[in-house]
Parts: sequence; C-alpha cells; structure tokens
Amino acid sequence: RIPLEKWTQAYDGGKRDGHMTTNLAECINFVLKGARSLPISALVKATFEKTKTWFLERAFKIDTMLRAGHHYPEDITTLFRKNQQDLTMCFVERFNVENSEFDVQELATPQHGRRPQSYTVRLNDL
Repeated sequence: RIPLEKWTQAYDGGKRDGHMTTNLAECINFVLKGARSLPISALVKATFEKTKTWFLERAFKIDTMLRAGHHYPEDITTLFRKNQQDLTMCFVERFNVENSEFDVQELATPQHGRRPQSYTVRLNDL
C-alpha cells in the first residue's frame, strides 16, 4: 500500500506548495518549449541557455533599478509603504532585547471603535 502523503496533495504536509504533478510538468514543458525531440545533450544545452537568459534579463532589470536609486522592487516598496502607514497606529517599545521580546501598543483611533490593545511579541517563540 502506498502512503497517502506520496500520492495526495491533502496529506503531503505542504511539501509541494500547492503544485500538482501536472502543473509541474506543464511548467517544465514551458521551459523546454521549442526543445522537443532533441538529443539529451542539446536538451541540456537548451535548458541551460534558457535559464541563463532569464538570469541575465533579471540582472539587467535589477541593475536598472539600482541605477535609478531603487533599493527594492516596486511591489516590495508598495508593501513597505502600506506597513509604514499601519505602523503609525502602533507604538513599539523594546521590552527585553536579549530575549527578543517587544511590547506593542495600539494607539487609540476613531476607526477601531474599541479600546486600544497591548501585545507582547516574542520573536524567539515564532
């Protein structure tokens, strides 16, 4: 009998990150598009060249961003800005630096409609 985690996504413990075998095969087929019916050595070379092209395109994009003064991709910068706005509603105080414990207090805002909460965050327990 074959164990459930070997053939079902529901019992794989998250190892496949939601990818089913057919999805992975389709992804590999996309990478190898145009390289069908080639000998193994040509197939390996085609895979290498395609991967190298992707890395070079990404390196060029990153170099362009850095020259323009951007330190992070646009989606990450947007996320930083959103988190920065959310931080204006909290006050973080160092509680115990050695144990990585911090006290986070919400500031009172009319949108909440409730009393501000206080939390203790223990980074070592995460």
